[in-house]
Amino acid sequence: SGLGYGGEGAAELGARMYKWSVVQGNHAALVPLGDAYWYGRGTGVDLKKAAGMYKAASKLNIARASFNLGYMHEHGLGLPQDLQLAQRHYEQAMHGSGYLPGALAVSWLRLHQMWISVRDGLPPSLVSFVEGAIEGALGDRLGGGLGGGLGAGAIDSTAVVVCLSGLAAVVIGKVLLHGM
Repeated sequence: SGLGYGGEGAAELGARMYKWSVVQGNHAALVPLGDAYWYGRGTGVDLKKAAGMYKAASKLNIARASFNLGYMHEHGLGLPQDLQLAQRHYEQAMHGSGYLPGALAVSWLRLHQMWISVRDGLPPSLVSFVEGAIEGALGDRLGGGLGGGLGAGAIDSTAVVVCLSGLAAVVIGKVLLHGM
């Protein structure tokens, strides 16, 4: 056992060290401490505390923290769902070192907003088909459905392109047939 890498008690020690580091003014420890709260590594899952760490880091223009806040707002995880705030945080991440992840998240967010705007006007069978296809392609990476957002891990990019193309076709069809 012991406290070596992956040993018993390592996660708790790591979380304690990040807490001490933050108290001593090391702002670089805010995001890893937020991650510890997010994943429950050594702390227990606490999305509100994770959000607090990410907010503090975001104010210091740490791109990863801004991205995480955008994700939390987009999917209502630990923070109220607010797509405008999500976009603001994703765009803030783009101005730092997180340009590509931020740009991809903004693109996904726009598709998410488009889907929300047309979903209620579509036949339930079509909604079930599209959401089932996306969830089937992305598997557990959606973290609880289309409202749950993309989770960590590799995603088959071909499946994403196929699903998003299908979603775009549905939206275009809706606009052409019924208007918005």
